[in-house]
Amino acid sequence: MNYLKTNLTIGTATLVSLIPLTLSVRMKQVQARSLPQQASITLSSSLQSSSSFKIAQASPVHGQWKLRYSVGGVVYESILRMKGYSGIMLTRFFDVNTRRTAIVQQTMRLKSYSNGLVILGYNPVYPGTNTPYPGYSPDNFFFQIRPNGSVLFGTCDDARRCSPVEIVS
Repeated sequence: MNYLKTNLTIGTATLVSLIPLTLSVRMKQVQARSLPQQASITLSSSLQSSSSFKIAQASPVHGQWKLRYSVGGVVYESILRMKGYSGIMLTRFFDVNTRRTAIVQQTMRLKSYSNGLVILGYNPVYPGTNTPYPGYSPDNFFFQIRPNGSVLFGTCDDARRCSPVEIVS
């Protein structure tokens, strides 16, 4: 696979330039500068297919993507379906608390900013129910195609755990 990698230290001007504004999320203010200063991640995206560029289309966004990312050694595989400014995401992962493979469903909302797109996750529940999934922090994604053509795609959940994101298909 052909990967384009961009190094990023969270809390530096690089991330601050990606999202240099305060986002209003679930009635609380979250600022990009408040992310952990010591964390360092590498963001990557597959450029082999054109699916990564389809995500960057002008708002609203329509389509379906399979995403893969890892937090704390646990791999998460998601199907993100967007219809305009909202969508649904199903995520499969190994729940270390129950020691079983689990699936969580989230409502997703698209926000377009001058420095890229942000897709915010809300209300993680057991699929097909309104029952909250205990301990699952909603996933938030950011996507940007820079002027030189490089792609930046990553996720940080509400618990501030961040990871690069791979577009699988």
